[in-house]
Amino acid sequence: MNRLAALLLLMGAMAGPAFSQLACDPNDRLYTDLKLWEDRGIIRHLPPLRPYPVQLLRTLLTEVEQRGDANDAAAAGAYLGRETGLLAFHAETAAEARGTARDPYGEMSLRGTFQGCVDPLVTYSGFLGAVIANGSRDSALPEYQRPTVDYITDASVRPLGSTGLVPHVSSASSAAIGTDSFYFQAGDTRGSFGPFWGDNAVLSPDSPQAGQFSYVYRHPSFTVTEMVMALSAMDSSGRYGPSPGKFLALHSLEIYPLPWLTLGVFESIVWGPRFELLYLLPFCTYFYTQGFVGYPDNSFLGIDAGVRLPGAVRADFVLYIDDAEFNDLVRGNFDTKLKLAAQAGLSWTPHLPLLTRLELNVLAITPYTYTHTNTRGDLPGDPNYLDYTNAGQDIGPSLSPDSARVEIQALLRPLQFLDVAPFGRIILHGNASQGLYAGAGTIFDSGFSQDAYSRLRFLTQSTIEKTIQAGLRLSARLDAPTTSATVSLAWTIECVLNAGAVAHRNALNNYLGARLQCLF
Repeated sequence: MNRLAALLLLMGAMAGPAFSQLACDPNDRLYTDLKLWEDRGIIRHLPPLRPYPVQLLRTLLTEVEQRGDANDAAAAGAYLGRETGLLAFHAETAAEARGTARDPYGEMSLRGTFQGCVDPLVTYSGFLGAVIANGSRDSALPEYQRPTVDYITDASVRPLGSTGLVPHVSSASSAAIGTDSFYFQAGDTRGSFGPFWGDNAVLSPDSPQAGQFSYVYRHPSFTVTEMVMALSAMDSSGRYGPSPGKFLALHSLEIYPLPWLTLGVFESIVWGPRFELLYLLPFCTYFYTQGFVGYPDNSFLGIDAGVRLPGAVRADFVLYIDDAEFNDLVRGNFDTKLKLAAQAGLSWTPHLPLLTRLELNVLAITPYTYTHTNTRGDLPGDPNYLDYTNAGQDIGPSLSPDSARVEIQALLRPLQFLDVAPFGRIILHGNASQGLYAGAGTIFDSGFSQDAYSRLRFLTQSTIEKTIQAGLRLSARLDAPTTSATVSLAWTIECVLNAGAVAHRNALNNYLGARLQCLF
């Protein structure tokens, strides 16, 4: 514990006087507030694809100023003050330490953020900076949690002297042209899609950044979305890469038949190494269109729904189908190939003096969902252009196939500058290849060689990994006339039974984290 405490003190001392709100970051606090305002009915029908361009944010925040209460108007006005103008540039420093007493991790960063409007139809947002870390960004994290920082690992970069600290370049940016109702946006950012704004079944903001090209058309009765992502391909073990030439396309239609009802249908397809112009056709069906070239790619079909109930209660649902044996299903046989993810949630956003939001979220992923053989033998080093990964991580949720998660979390705001977020979750995971062959049961285990996905076997294995987590996240933003600082603290205690789906391999971990961000 002394090592972790020392690291916290050292890095806190080195941090300067916080991070501004950035439109290009779907994990920014701005998006938390937008979701709260939507669920309370202050703003309606937000597009399913995030992040949003500045021109849309300006319209949404103006609506909140006009329709919200005094606290809402003040928060929206503060955001608007950072979104307008030709150029808003800030220097930021940050220091973070996290981990356990046995496994501490620390990083420091310095970056410049930029955001503004060339004119009302052309906007941009981004940052460029450096990150210095004492280990892998994936280390010292609770089970099934992913890092929030993006950088490219360069094997030629060495630690700074004997410190063990390795420097990295970190950057993300986006630009948009259009209006708040019809815009084209491009950038190298993280993304998020669907009614669930956190870790979700389709496109998670916890997944690494990627090149994105999208357009959105917003109508009072519907929203049309089209996106192409340029991904980083790894081989079928996830160890070798990255390689170019991997792509994902997604399009969706979301309709609003009633003020309280949202219905959506969407498709996606993963392919490479060629670039397929067919998937850019408007209103095409990916599964049908890939038949023009012999069905060489990996398509998905999804539906979602959202219902706003009285009392600021909302119910949401997503079904994302990877592959299924249609003939068996219509005969009522569900013990067949059924690769899908389903997510459902119930939230209450009462806007009480203390409780701001309470949410129950359930996610289930059947065996071998998101996996795919690369059709060339899955040889080491041979890029897999068909699995649902980017830079070796699931584009969707942080869970592995053959998993289920039940999560309850709350957001409390006893003061406008202070967020308190307690949570608890249970995660179950099985290795669907257990007893069939020596597969790992991860997203890199496709089940193709043994036709293992021909039966469902959802969490039916003799040994199931059980992860129980509880914790608390606190974040306080302190503003001054020329500077601001955000102090974040996180604590997670977890009990892992049968870790790695290995019987009697148990662990009890206690994770602490602290972050200081300063803007000037």
